[in-house]
Amino acid sequence: ADLGKRYVAAMGGEDKALEVARKAFDDGDYRWSAEVTNRIVFANPNNTAARLLEADAFEQMGYQAEAATWRNAYLVGARELRQGVIKPPTNTQGPDVVRGMDNELLFDFIALRLNHEKTDGMKAAIQMEFTDLKETWALELSNSVLNNTKGRVLKNPDVKLTLTRPAFLAMLLQGKKLPELVEAKMVTVEGDPKVLASVFANVETFDPYFNIVTP
Repeated sequence: ADLGKRYVAAMGGEDKALEVARKAFDDGDYRWSAEVTNRIVFANPNNTAARLLEADAFEQMGYQAEAATWRNAYLVGARELRQGVIKPPTNTQGPDVVRGMDNELLFDFIALRLNHEKTDGMKAAIQMEFTDLKETWALELSNSVLNNTKGRVLKNPDVKLTLTRPAFLAMLLQGKKLPELVEAKMVTVEGDPKVLASVFANVETFDPYFNIVTP
């Protein structure tokens, strides 16, 4: 935003910059038109004329793009300028999606959602035995990264859980507390359960939608 204001000021103000962008668009120089209007939009997000012109430039660049990746990026940018960030009705972090993941993908998904700032300096070694799947997993937190290894048996885990996958999903998706599952004999715990809580307490649901071409 600060850089946009300096560019616009150097070009003589928003109206002058917009004239340059319009001429570039009329000349078919869509990249330069988008570059200039983007500076205007970041300097003043409420400049509707600049937003619409930049959207038109992105649209033309999308039509001319040979690669679908670039085409989609330009067209999504154009839509954002005209309509704002649109969140689709489907949720890729919903419970049905999580249930469809195998354990490896599920542990990777958890690792991606880990708040790395809150886990800075923490270390944890967690052994998980899934009796129904006959799988053993080692989860190791180090340097704010939660790594998972199938089939690895830790020599001295901080905590070991023996459970079924439905019990694990109950913790993740239904908010079931570990003591509750232990009392129901769905989970067996050896070691310090606080280690598990300290890790999973820092797993967050983040908003995957964000501005791409607007401040």
